[in-house]
Amino acid sequence: MFKNISLGVYYPGNSLLHHLQARTKLLILFWLVLFLIIANHREWHFAPYIIVATLACTGVAISGISPRHIWQRMWLLTLFAILGAIPTLMFTPGDTTLYK
Repeated sequence: MFKNISLGVYYPGNSLLHHLQARTKLLILFWLVLFLIIANHREWHFAPYIIVATLACTGVAISGISPRHIWQRMWLLTLFAILGAIPTLMFTPGDTTLYK
């Protein structure tokens, strides 16, 4: 089961994302995380998540890696994230709505 998780494995290709330097990709990731942290403290904080999901789908499309292959690698991580979110939503005191 854990053989399918290959985070950080390089897939050879000839796309724009493959030609970027590793530090450029890390810098973009840093800015996206910072953007989401700041946006989470504002009204309509769910809108940046839609933008990031769109950017991720665009990255998958231009990378040349099939979405099916990515899903085969990410399904277990997605399952763990959902299972971790359930107790957080159930046992967090206060208001847990998407907007204020």
